[in-house]
Amino acid sequence: GHWSDTLRKAFDHDRLSYNRRTDQEYREIKKSYLSVLLSGTPAQVKALIPSAENGLFSRQLFYYMPGIWQWVSQFTTGDIDIEEIFTTIGLDWKKKLDLLKAHGLHTLRLTDEQKQEFDTLFSALFTRSGIANGNEMYSFVARLGVNTCRIMAEVAVLRALESAQPYQLKASSTPLLTPDKEIPDDNIKEGIITRWDVKITPSDFKAVLQLAEPLYCHAMHILSFLPPTEISRRANVERDFFFMKLGTTFTRKQVREQAAVMGIKENTALV
Repeated sequence: GHWSDTLRKAFDHDRLSYNRRTDQEYREIKKSYLSVLLSGTPAQVKALIPSAENGLFSRQLFYYMPGIWQWVSQFTTGDIDIEEIFTTIGLDWKKKLDLLKAHGLHTLRLTDEQKQEFDTLFSALFTRSGIANGNEMYSFVARLGVNTCRIMAEVAVLRALESAQPYQLKASSTPLLTPDKEIPDDNIKEGIITRWDVKITPSDFKAVLQLAEPLYCHAMHILSFLPPTEISRRANVERDFFFMKLGTTFTRKQVREQAAVMGIKENTALV
């Protein structure tokens, strides 16, 4: 029970506690680390998230998939042991986690250029969300930034661990794992390093950053299933894309031209 409260707190790794009447059971977790994947139909979204004002909406990543329109054979040609495949993946991931824990704290460090590119994109999304849906999407865009950084951290660490000796500074001329700046030189010489900075490659950075806009659009689509809070009519994804193409300032002529490009009726666009 209390799934909404649990998931909202877990997003920030907050303390969790519950008190059961049976046997006077009390449990407390000082920090929470949950990774949850839920699937279902649009009608089930409202049962878990009653409105956009519920903090759970802004803390999720959504991906809307179209329905199945033709039958796909459920019989595979070979004997594939799915459980064995996932067990192998799980054991490999456990080895990586054990290696990370053994080397202490890891912190993602972006370059100044990457920070600028990140801020530019999310500033545009923030403005765009306000034009389309008032303040209903502000919290989502803000936390989408957090989630994007978390994905970057995961990708950066996985890329670094592809090296045969990721923690050997001399193993590469451009190491992705470097000691934290506050680590004394003597500690580095003796190999006593408990904090590491993680760099993300330019290609990985751009690949993850490109996820932000599609995830924003998918969240907008899910938002349409929830009851409106302050505005009577929300913009759909097509209208939002229309606003994005026009920018924050535009003329009546530009509206007509963009409507023609997107196949939108002129009167509809002008309204």
